Amino acid sequence: MKILSICIPNYNRLDKLNNLLSIIIQNINSNRLNKKVEICISDDCSEEDPGFTINKKMQEYPDVAICYRRNKLNMGMDYNFLQSVLMANAKYCWIIGNDDLPTNTGITNIIAILERFLKESIDFVVTPFRCYDYDNNYIRTVYPLGIENKKEILFNTSNLKNLNTIISQVQHNSALFGFLSNTVFKRERWVQHGDMFADKMDSIFIQMYMNIQTLIEGAIYLYTPIEIISNFIDEETNQTTDRKYRIAIGLNGVINYFFCGENHIRMQKIMVDEYITGDIWELPDDSTMKNNILQIASIKNDLYRRYFVKANKREERFSKKTVIIYGAGNYGKKALRKLEGYCKRIIGFCDSDENKQGTYIAKYPVFGIEELCMYHKAQECIVVVANNKSLEDIINTLNSKGIQDIALVT
Repeated sequence: MKILSICIPNYNRLDKLNNLLSIIIQNINSNRLNKKVEICISDDCSEEDPGFTINKKMQEYPDVAICYRRNKLNMGMDYNFLQSVLMANAKYCWIIGNDDLPTNTGITNIIAILERFLKESIDFVVTPFRCYDYDNNYIRTVYPLGIENKKEILFNTSNLKNLNTIISQVQHNSALFGFLSNTVFKRERWVQHGDMFADKMDSIFIQMYMNIQTLIEGAIYLYTPIEIISNFIDEETNQTTDRKYRIAIGLNGVINYFFCGENHIRMQKIMVDEYITGDIWELPDDSTMKNNILQIASIKNDLYRRYFVKANKREERFSKKTVIIYGAGNYGKKALRKLEGYCKRIIGFCDSDENKQGTYIAKYPVFGIEELCMYHKAQECIVVVANNKSLEDIINTLNSKGIQDIALVT
């Protein structure tokens, strides 16, 4: 039996699939991993049949084990994720989206890890990963259990205390399998669940249900700081209202299924709140998407209920006021674009990052919280908070300094 099945649930993006296959095959051959690694491709009835490209790879590299199947109909993401794993024959599976790429040493590193922990028979390996846009520009690094975890940590969740330790350290949904490609898992444990989650096949997070169930039943979970995958993000797709909505609803479903009490509140804040934004709150009040999001019990939703200003109310709210934008990142720039048509005077941006203070965005200076307080005291400014993940903390800080005139537009 091979050690690792690299499972590729494919749909369209033939150029990216071809590139991914070339890199995987090159790594297998150059590191003599032919007897240890196989490639399993499940195509979800792509508009352009990838069969010719895949068969050509099989002919060119007969020593590399490649298995290919194509669904007769488009069955959706979740079904295709499952199929790519069911095709596999190795002990462990690594699902890689066709627009992600293993790092230069990713395959050799994960094989070395799996072989090193043969005695422990680990069920999961979870890793950090770097994100890039489609032009190969670096965006950020995601640390699933926090940046402070720079050493390998082994958890046995048969002990409930260890499971709660993982949950308490989660900083991103990828710590609990929300991102496909930074997790390697034991195939046997996945298959044991059979059709247990057949009703979750439109969740877009079927892998979370399958793997969290294993974790709760008791599993060996290894977190390693070694990066094995590079995540390439299609920002144009990911930033659409529909995409944010589907992710928020999908993650909320996972959290409601598995968690309760304080764990539920924490997972809600970390996983779901990121996708509750002004784009959703700008939708018409009779929008199904908006109403479904508003039903989520969330601190972020509570803040938007109190502070969000819809586009048709902005001239009335801002035209005669002085404005400071809190947040000198992408959300701040987005807020500036939304406000410049309404505001007669924007003083500038506030940001807690000292590296940004003293710089400019367009013609507007970036300064710290003390200067914000000074301006507010002198001119009674509206503070437009333009931040996603730290929204609650920023508003609490402003309130603690006596600043109540707050608005959200992004």
